[in-house]
Amino acid sequence: KIKFICADASEVSSLKHDFFDLILSTYALYYVKDTDKVLSIMKTRLNKNGRMAIMSPYKGNNIEWYSFLLSFMEKIPNEVESIAKNFMDKEVMQFAKSNFSKVRVFHFKNIVKIPSYEELKNYWLANIYHKEEFDQEFEKYASKFFNKNKNFIITKKALLVIMG
Repeated sequence: KIKFICADASEVSSLKHDFFDLILSTYALYYVKDTDKVLSIMKTRLNKNGRMAIMSPYKGNNIEWYSFLLSFMEKIPNEVESIAKNFMDKEVMQFAKSNFSKVRVFHFKNIVKIPSYEELKNYWLANIYHKEEFDQEFEKYASKFFNKNKNFIITKKALLVIMG
């Protein structure tokens, strides 16, 4: 008996109180403007045995990718860096420790091998911080990289926090 609700996370106040067994957010919560407010509201929507699970990028995520981008970009956008560096510790873990008696934390690491220039280019074009003004520089550095290397390796790191 599962009911999926797809909605704007900032609009959780319309959900029923004391209703949910599990509220799950994967790679989404960092997009809301007021994380603490949304987490507080979500907590009131859990039933007495309910749990909340939040997963997000974590420290060291995409470090090789960011290093590569800094070859031709002045800097990585602050909002992108802050998600990987401190969102889970600053926003989610602080909330979890202050509002739940049981908090479990799981670390995940996934090594992604990008085997060609074309696939790396597709990854670049799909990123939220892609800007056409950097395309020529990207091409130069990516071509140079693949002339010397077989794969581009990106380490994806994530943290899952389960509260209940």
